[in-house]
Amino acid sequence: MSLDYSKPEKQFDRVTKNVSLTLGVPICLISLVDMKNVYFKSRCGLDTEGIDRRLGFCSYTIADNQTSPYVVPNTLEDPLFCNNPVVVGPPHIRFYAGAALKIKGFKIGTLCVLDSSPRILSKEEQGLLLSFSEVVV
Repeated sequence: MSLDYSKPEKQFDRVTKNVSLTLGVPICLISLVDMKNVYFKSRCGLDTEGIDRRLGFCSYTIADNQTSPYVVPNTLEDPLFCNNPVVVGPPHIRFYAGAALKIKGFKIGTLCVLDSSPRILSKEEQGLLLSFSEVVV
């Protein structure tokens, strides 16, 4: 699959829906990150098309050097995110986990899951998120 900012594509929507169902989370996104914005190429459970990069969790995922997903079990307890407008206001994100999307070694975005309740993502669930992220790119 190739990633294009311009329009939604059914194959990506199938991925976000399946990830949401598999991991039991209400929100799943495929995001593409540029210098100023995070664009949601596909979204399940969220209506907005993107967010300012400074407010997005995905920027931290692509900046992280770990190979495992970037996980924030409770955003209210994390000093990086506790005052974020999407945490203290709608959609009241309390949980985030994202796996980087890589093309030729470059991180271009994420496959991420979000919830309005804190939660723990098991190692098995983290592995599933990584596997799904490899399907996207």
